[in-house]
Amino acid sequence: MESKALVFDKVTKTYGSLNALDGFSAKLTHGIYGLLGPNGSGKSTLMKCIADVIRPTSGSITYGGENIYTIGKGGAGFRKLLGFMPQDIDFYPTFSGIDIIKYFALLKGCKYDTAAAVKALDDVNSATRPKSM
Repeated sequence: MESKALVFDKVTKTYGSLNALDGFSAKLTHGIYGLLGPNGSGKSTLMKCIADVIRPTSGSITYGGENIYTIGKGGAGFRKLLGFMPQDIDFYPTFSGIDIIKYFALLKGCKYDTAAAVKALDDVNSATRPKSM
């Protein structure tokens, strides 16, 4: 069985005269990838394009040969496959670690389990606990 590939073809994002991403092309198959580069090299811009936070000025991003912005209803089919953790996340100041995990579970349509969330927080040495425990 051949896995689907995420393909970037000359993806460019400009803001006025600023080229935030300039003709990026790559083919990613099943696996875990990381983006490395200096400040201003386009890493965050590329991730925002993949997550449909912004759209490229030109070029295309496809998954399995289909445009990621139209797969499923308005691209929702592709976004269900995507795991994305932005560098800066703003939550309500009252959100605990448990609240954040529950929020993302609900957002992704995953089953939420408080005991599993507490274990995950313990595994990363987080002292955040739900208010009810």
